Amino acid sequence: MAKALALHYDGKHDAPPVHVFQVWNEPNLSQDLSPAKPAVYRGMVNAVATSVHAVSKSNLVVAGGLDPFGNKTKTWYSVPPLAFMRAMLCVSSGKHPHRTCSNQAHFDVWAHHPYSFNGPFGSANRKDDVSLGDLPEMRSLLRTAVKFHRIVSTRGVQFWVTEFSWDTKPPRRHAAPVGLASRWTAEALYQMWGSGVSLVTWFGLEDKGGKSPYQSGLYFHASSLARARAKPVRGVSLPVRRLSREGNRQRVGP
Repeated sequence: MAKALALHYDGKHDAPPVHVFQVWNEPNLSQDLSPAKPAVYRGMVNAVATSVHAVSKSNLVVAGGLDPFGNKTKTWYSVPPLAFMRAMLCVSSGKHPHRTCSNQAHFDVWAHHPYSFNGPFGSANRKDDVSLGDLPEMRSLLRTAVKFHRIVSTRGVQFWVTEFSWDTKPPRRHAAPVGLASRWTAEALYQMWGSGVSLVTWFGLEDKGGKSPYQSGLYFHASSLARARAKPVRGVSLPVRRLSREGNRQRVGP
């Protein structure tokens, strides 16, 4: 199926060309991938990479896109992202990591969703969780996996953030005021850039409206996007593109 998808969007079959393929969303979350097992996900990534790269070597395969927090309830669970990542990439924990298995993962980009509850430089409260302030730790693990040849890529492995945002007040009652969210956005982009991230995707173009918890759009909710009023946070969207261009020169791999 991955090969058929890549062929359909190769720019030669009356469909727009697509060259970036992310394998799943938050596979460490049982609501998205059940069971949320790193070995299962590695197999999925490798299968997609084989098919997508067979269509074009220029295609990028994105792995990860992890939920930032480990959790466990009666009905669902999420594996802490660093623990999930170590198991998938066969790298041990500790100050002196080593290989833990002979399996390799085939991808070109590692992605994460570094949501934070304590500002743009805040770290997660629990071990192996990854908020904005913990991105250097994730990048270090990625570099170790590259050094141990646990990752097979057609080029230097990149580090992306494929989902991030701040909810704002208004409309969400207990969120960051819109002015503060604007400052936090600029600081968050700087934090990501400093951590080696070369691309950032914002979660939500427009607020959902009503009682939805997703109120992190670049525009307030309206009857149509044409009528929607831009939030102040949209004013820092240009630096996103500048950071992306500069960050493209940074590579996790050697």
